[in-house]
Amino acid sequence: MKRKTLLFYLLTLMCLWTAGSVPAWGDEVVSLWSENFSSYAKDAVPSGGSYSYSCTNGGGSTTKIYEEEIAGGSSPELLVTKSNGTFSATISDLKGCSGSLTLTFITNQTALTPSAKSGDTSLTISGSTKSKQTSTYTITLLADASSITITFTNTSNKNNARLDDIVLTGIKSAPSFTLTATSSNDSHGTVSVEDNVITATPADGYRISTSSAYTVTSGKANVTSVAQDGNKFTVTATGDCTVQINFEAIPTHTVTITPPHGWHAHRKEWRG
Repeated sequence: MKRKTLLFYLLTLMCLWTAGSVPAWGDEVVSLWSENFSSYAKDAVPSGGSYSYSCTNGGGSTTKIYEEEIAGGSSPELLVTKSNGTFSATISDLKGCSGSLTLTFITNQTALTPSAKSGDTSLTISGSTKSKQTSTYTITLLADASSITITFTNTSNKNNARLDDIVLTGIKSAPSFTLTATSSNDSHGTVSVEDNVITATPADGYRISTSSAYTVTSGKANVTSVAQDGNKFTVTATGDCTVQINFEAIPTHTVTITPPHGWHAHRKEWRG
């Protein structure tokens, strides 16, 4: 059984540009799901797992794994039976993506058609299926969608279809708020901001306060959370806000040694 290469991941990124789903400056392309069936043995029927896989049979043979290279990729591939055989997957974590998703796959039958739902609501999906080439579809998400189910249906009454190299990506928008960071005292420590992450740099002899590491000084109602990881603070907010990082002096201690009665110091030694 041959292992896949990273080629179809690169092709997916190319398809994002050609399909028009181009991320804006600062946005992030996120991989939500990929499947090339390389972990399955011959005749296996994908089911359950992280994406709640499900297969149904149409009027042909069983929808299952075949060690073939008919779709245009490499072995193994999934055979989806003719006369409305299906393969479906549920993606329950959209990782903050919104707007539209890009779905790509390869098949040997143009009759293999994808559809998408969020709960019981059908989603708008547009694109075209190509034979032995990368097929690209755009799925439009609902504003409140938290998961989607994608189903591939073989509508051909004559031929079984092969399916392979599935990739689903989305675009996670950059933070839409302005985060301002300040220091409780610039001589005790400085701060910097990149996107929604504050990095604190204490001066010599100082540290981030152990009792109150930060204070939201403005836009408090907009701040959902501030997560500290060492000297970094990740701010989740719905609007503009200012977060002050609090510094404190590292405590110092004086140790006084009192010798026993009758003892005195002699050349760095105590003698009686």
